[in-house]
Amino acid sequence: MDRTRLNNIVINATGSIVQHGPFKGMKLINKFSWGDGDISTKLLGMYEQELHPALIEASNERYGSVVDVGCAEGFYAVGLARMFKDLSVYAFDLNDRALAVAREAAEENGVASLIAFGNDCTREHLRDIVLKQGRSFILCDCEGYEFDLLCNPEAAGYLRSSDILIECHDFINGHITPSLFAHFLPTHQIEVIWAAGRNPNAFPILANLTDPERWNLVSENRMCQQHWLFMRAKER
Repeated sequence: MDRTRLNNIVINATGSIVQHGPFKGMKLINKFSWGDGDISTKLLGMYEQELHPALIEASNERYGSVVDVGCAEGFYAVGLARMFKDLSVYAFDLNDRALAVAREAAEENGVASLIAFGNDCTREHLRDIVLKQGRSFILCDCEGYEFDLLCNPEAAGYLRSSDILIECHDFINGHITPSLFAHFLPTHQIEVIWAAGRNPNAFPILANLTDPERWNLVSENRMCQQHWLFMRAKER
C-alpha cells in the first residue's frame, strides 16, 4: 500500500495545516528525517493524541522555558513555541537533517526567534538551561537516552519544580520506567499514559478511501504499545 500517495491526499485536503488538537493551525513542512514523518496523523491532529490533555494542561502553567530533547522535524518544538507564544524553546536532535527541517518549519510558522536548536543535550546542557530559566516544561523523546539524561539523583534535584513529559523506550532498556519512578516519585506526581485506539472514520476527508487505506493513514507504526510518563512537579 502506497502510504506516500495516501499522505498526499491528506496534504492536499488540509493545505498542510494541522486540523485539530493543541497545535491546530500549525503549518507542516513536507520533508522528513525519519520514515514519512507521520505527516498524515499530524495533519489530522491525532498524532500521539494521548498526550493532548497533558499539553493542554501545560499550556495553562507558567514556565521559564521549554526544552524538547529529540525534536526531530520540530513538530513539538514549533507547536509549543506557537502555544506559549513568548517562551524560549530549546530543541535538540542529533540528526542534522531533522534540525534543518525543524528550522524551516519554525521560519514557516513565525517562531524561529523563539527556538534555539542544537545537537546533543547533555546533562550539563539541561541543568544549565533549567537553573538559568527556572521552572520548565521538558519534553523528551530520545530513543532510550532518557535513561542517561534523567535517571540520576542530580537531574531529579534540579528538575524538582519542572514538569516532564517522557516517551519511554523500555523495549530498548527495561530499566527506564522503574528508574524514573525511583528517582522522581519523591518530587513529582507521575501518570502513566498508554497508547490507545484511533478512529479514522472521524475524518470526512478520508471517507472515500478504503478501510485498509484509512487505517494505514492513522497508524503510527509503533514497535509495541507505547507509553509515556507525565511527571507533574509537586513543587510549583
